[in-house]
Amino acid sequence: MSGQIPRRLPNAPRSICWLQALCRFGEDCGHIAVPEMGLARLREMADEIVESNDLVAIYVPEGPATAYESEEKLGRVVGTVKLVPMPFGRSEHDYQCPDPMDQYLRWPYGWPCRVVHAPQPHQCPLLSDLVKEAYGPGAAFRPFVAPLCYAPMRLVAEMSRILERYFMM
Repeated sequence: MSGQIPRRLPNAPRSICWLQALCRFGEDCGHIAVPEMGLARLREMADEIVESNDLVAIYVPEGPATAYESEEKLGRVVGTVKLVPMPFGRSEHDYQCPDPMDQYLRWPYGWPCRVVHAPQPHQCPLLSDLVKEAYGPGAAFRPFVAPLCYAPMRLVAEMSRILERYFMM
C-alpha cells in the first residue's frame, strides 16, 4: 500500500480516484490489464482501493483502439470498475489480455474487476473535454494521456470530482 494514501473504511462513500486505458470495454469486462512496465502501478492501485469503495474510470483511447472498439467510444471515459480481491491462488499474470487482432501478449498482467457503470457511449464524456475542464482550456491533452499507455493514473481531486458528476449521480 502507498504510504501517502490511507485506506478508506469499507463503508466510506465511493470516489473515482484512478484512470485506466482499455482498448475494449463493456458490461462484461472482468479484468483490467497492463504491460510489464505498468505492473508496479497496478499493484499500487490495487493495494490502495481493493478493500475500499473507490472506483477506476475506464478510458478508451483514440487511434489504434479503432480495431477493437466502436468508433463512438473512442476518446471517451466509458465507465467505471471496482477492483475485487485477487482470488486465492491467483496472481496478476492469470489476468493477462492477448491482443484480439494478433493474439500477441501486450498486456501480460491484470487485476479482476466488476463493472459498476457502463452507460451508452453518447452519455460518456470525451476525456479531452474533461482535461480542459480540470486543468484549463490551454491544457495539453497528449502529454496527459501518454502515461496511460503503460499504467493506470491516479487522478487529482478536481478530475475525480468532474468524473463523479458523470458517473455518480
